[in-house]
Amino acid sequence: MRPGLQAPRGGRFARGKTAATISLVYGSDRSVAVPGDTVIFTAWITNDSRSHLRNIRLIPRSFTNEAMEPLAYSSAPAREDLAIPSLAPGEAVMRSFSYQVTATDHIHGGSLVSAMQVKALCLGRHVSDEHDAIVSLTGARMSWPFRSAKPGLGYWNITRIASVSPRRRPRTLVSAAN
Repeated sequence: MRPGLQAPRGGRFARGKTAATISLVYGSDRSVAVPGDTVIFTAWITNDSRSHLRNIRLIPRSFTNEAMEPLAYSSAPAREDLAIPSLAPGEAVMRSFSYQVTATDHIHGGSLVSAMQVKALCLGRHVSDEHDAIVSLTGARMSWPFRSAKPGLGYWNITRIASVSPRRRPRTLVSAAN
């Protein structure tokens, strides 16, 4: 039988109480930035399971501006600091990255998007979580969808919804005397 699974009397498998869970909370120290600002991105990795996590890896997935240009962090943890040997139940670790916003980022407008993923082993199973941190650049359109900074890519049109509740006929009250 696989670890973390229990076979109840009926013979079907159910997830045990030690189901593996890892959480990644990833964000930035500011929601809006201008050229010259240093944005600090912070990743918190938490073991939310009742078992030890092993071979934890924080993986930077992508970091781009509105023009989808790949960006490089101004400072980041060393490669060996992105690998955490183990985390006990309830234990957490933090890693930070920074980036200095350039004039080119600002010209494109829109946002900076940094995507992170965390992977680990728990009870022989691979577990993972991922999260994006988004920083708006001042002067950028604040509505979704954003117009593309690259010509020819276009953008999605959306229909605005005026009301989320269905229209109903007004109810008339019936007198209890009838």
